[in-house]
Amino acid sequence: MKTAFNFLFSLILISAMGCAPNKSQQEIGAVTSKQEFQNNQKVKDNNSLVRGTYKGQIKPFAGGANIPVEIGFFEVLVTLGSNNEGENKIIPVLKARFRRLDTFQRYQIMDAKFFKENGTLLLSSRSTSSPGNSANPSSNSEFLGEGYSFDGVLQNGVFSAQASVRTGNLGVLEALLVNADVIAAPKGESNEFNQQLKEKMEKVAGEYNYKIEINDRIFTGTLNIVISLSNNLEYFLVGSLNDASSTLVKFSAPFVITYKPETSPEGLFFSKLSSQNDPFSFNFTGQVVGPEIQGNLITTNGVGTFTAHRK
Repeated sequence: MKTAFNFLFSLILISAMGCAPNKSQQEIGAVTSKQEFQNNQKVKDNNSLVRGTYKGQIKPFAGGANIPVEIGFFEVLVTLGSNNEGENKIIPVLKARFRRLDTFQRYQIMDAKFFKENGTLLLSSRSTSSPGNSANPSSNSEFLGEGYSFDGVLQNGVFSAQASVRTGNLGVLEALLVNADVIAAPKGESNEFNQQLKEKMEKVAGEYNYKIEINDRIFTGTLNIVISLSNNLEYFLVGSLNDASSTLVKFSAPFVITYKPETSPEGLFFSKLSSQNDPFSFNFTGQVVGPEIQGNLITTNGVGTFTAHRK
């Protein structure tokens, strides 16, 4: 009798358990969604304390002129895998765009983190995070906007920090909030940059009379520089040399010119290998100074100087 009672009690218990209200997948999903929303809102509130455009200067530890800079803090949404329901997990992330104002260069996009408890604000960059600089996508110099990091404090709209580059500590930054937002270029930063680059190249392109002095010998002729467009729609300069006396350059195939408008004065670098039709080869390193191009030339005939004046 007791055994039968126990069996009957077990059946009732199992039945009751089967009827007991369990949290449905929908309810679990609602809890997950609510938690994600709350977490995201907390991050967004934190980021809002930093957002905006700041301008200031870096005072180098090594002395010399201060470096004017601009830093903009903004928020982007990033997909970070999936949640327990298999839905995309999207979170807000704080980013910064940085550039020096004393050179011509693209913005460098940096990772940023703000601790509102004590106002600590950190910025870091990767060497591959910048899309390149000016007319030289392969450029990898910390002085062109890559490799910077900042460790400082944000208080009352003033960002004070130590600025470092890959090779060491650079100086002290102090930047003030000048705009509560960060406005992107309507046609895209790359398009705007390329247009500005083209405008600078137009001031260099043209026909020049050149003079080369090598081992007490003088060669004269014309240097032609034109603007060309690459397959990926980036502007670059192409040059050609023609020797008036036909003793130095019998035939000049076009050569690509590396143009560095981010330096002061603006730099120019070009070279040409010898060929069957043109045995003359050279490497030029120089700069643009007003209507002139000046620099040193290493050629098949020796080392000399090169000057060219726009016609």
